[in-house]
Amino acid sequence: MLIINIGVILLFLILGITFSKGKGIDMVAGYNTMPQQEKEKIDKKTLCKYMSRLMFLLAACWCVLSVGVELEQMWLFWVGFGLFLAVVIFFVIYLNTGNRLQKKE
Repeated sequence: MLIINIGVILLFLILGITFSKGKGIDMVAGYNTMPQQEKEKIDKKTLCKYMSRLMFLLAACWCVLSVGVELEQMWLFWVGFGLFLAVVIFFVIYLNTGNRLQKKE
């Protein structure tokens, strides 16, 4: 189980680094299926910045979750799982409100 948890954490970290360098924009769900006219309205640099933050936070949440599993402390597992869900829900709501990803004119 430890190897799987380390693999998930490394995946989130690699994605975070990729997004922080402004690459991998086509891996963002929803962006790659947008029509070209909609893609032109999105600030790619800002989207990558937020996605990199999301990936790093998810890696941290998964670290808490996996420590709980390895130490057989279910309360720590549930704290990590709750944080994971909270971060995902927060980012979904935050990025879809307020036109934060629109290009500034």
